[in-house]
Amino acid sequence: MRLKQYLIVEGRGKQISLDEALNIAPKYMTSIKRYIKNNEHIARDITIITDYYLVDPKKVKEPRKSRYTENYYTLIMDNSKKWSKYPKRSLSLTCSMEKGELSRDYYVFPKNDANIGVCSNKDLWWSFKKGLSPLNDLTMLTYTIKDLLDETYFNSQDDDYNIFKQQCKFFDNYIKEKDKSINNILSNPGSFNYSRIVSFFDNNYKGDLYQMIEDVLDPIKNGFNRTTPNGKWYNEREVWTDSESLMIMGKVNLEIFLKELGRI
Repeated sequence: MRLKQYLIVEGRGKQISLDEALNIAPKYMTSIKRYIKNNEHIARDITIITDYYLVDPKKVKEPRKSRYTENYYTLIMDNSKKWSKYPKRSLSLTCSMEKGELSRDYYVFPKNDANIGVCSNKDLWWSFKKGLSPLNDLTMLTYTIKDLLDETYFNSQDDDYNIFKQQCKFFDNYIKEKDKSINNILSNPGSFNYSRIVSFFDNNYKGDLYQMIEDVLDPIKNGFNRTTPNGKWYNEREVWTDSESLMIMGKVNLEIFLKELGRI
């Protein structure tokens, strides 16, 4: 789904005028002042046909799901106690921290009290290198989980946390009762990454699939952080926040906004 649909169709945001943006600016002033002082800002690489936009990621009929892979990691990040201090991934806007100027991208200014999750890499997919070694990235883990659950449960579930946990438990019981090993269950033993996957599970699976997934995705183990608009800056990292945010498209519109803001 394009972000325009994500924001407009699902009711997460609305187009606003320059005057409206100026009127609500005090709620986002910490982020705005940070840009003015340090040229540090949060950015979103998108195209929406409006100059000023107000978005609230939490206002949604259904939580967002991953477009390109299975959604297990989102279920963990939204519900695990290990991630309880972070914004819910499914109810957040994903962006990046930048230092410098943008052209067409959106400058994103979260509210002054925003809670911001920070990945350990430029991209979430590459942010679990310690926990997922020797797998390449998060995608390989999610596809393997689907493969294992499909082979044992026949209909894996990646959009309901409680059902997902039940399926993991079913898998554990299946392994124990049938005296099976991971390499007996994987559907494609001839794949290029087969040996890596088997090695990963041999090292990490101890009879509890859910616990294994939760542990290898542990935010502390993998170098994730949290910050605020006035907190530590992590340049060129993927970030996410469930905070209401003021979005301004491009340098030209931002300069107009800041010029008018200085007159208030």
